[in-house]
Formats: sequence, structure tokens, C-alpha cells
Amino acid sequence: DGVRVDVAPIGLCDMFNSGGAVRTSSVARDGNGTLSATARAVGEGRFMWYVNRPPSSVWVDGEESHFDYAWDPEGEVGQVLVELPLYV
Repeated sequence: DGVRVDVAPIGLCDMFNSGGAVRTSSVARDGNGTLSATARAVGEGRFMWYVNRPPSSVWVDGEESHFDYAWDPEGEVGQVLVELPLYV
């Protein structure tokens, strides 16, 4: 649709080196114009993405997941927070 979308994984918010949790990330647009951003992470807790537009959905391990979206109009910065579960 010609709208610019910026997205980047930040990592686990509560880690000293939050970006160290991000192992890989990618962004792709399908034939319908739908943008998908994917990240593989190590660890549990609140995972943050920088975004400039709210997502329509967030998925964790193949299941749709609850997420929080916040926008700071002064800094023109958006964030998505999603909880990553502990895997034993």
C-alpha cells in the first residue's frame, strides 16, 4: 500500500544486554503486501520490538499471542512488548 513500515527487534527488556537475546531476525512482504517480521530469541521475559505502526497480530511459537503496543508522539517511537515463555 506504499506505507513505510519500520520494525526492528530490540530484545529482552529485563536483560543487561537485551540485544544479546536476538539470534536472528528478518522482514518480508508477501504477494498481498502483508509485512511479516520474525525473530528468534534465547531466553524468557518481555521481548520488545521497535515499530512505527501497530501490528495487526503477534505470534509466539506458532500461536497468536497477547501484546502491548505503545506510541510516544514526542519521540515518534513505537514499541511492541510480548511475553516469551520459559522453556525447560
